[in-house]
Amino acid sequence: MVHIPCESCAMPIQEGQKYCKFCAPDGKLLPLSKILENMSDVMAKKHGLTEDDAFNKTVNYLKKMPAWTETLEKLEKK
Repeated sequence: MVHIPCESCAMPIQEGQKYCKFCAPDGKLLPLSKILENMSDVMAKKHGLTEDDAFNKTVNYLKKMPAWTETLEKLEKK
């Protein structure tokens, strides 16, 4: 079985899809703010991080994801 990653978070998805059920629960990609909130919460709980540390790690992770690369680059330039 080939691992096809979600373009937003890298969770495994089925062939022909771009996003996982967490990033696009209704088939439409959630806003970046919601993805950051959700992923930061999971990261904090799973790894015992502070909210700030989890948020920063999540931002750095999402910078590598195709769905967010351009958006996060634009935010950094502001």
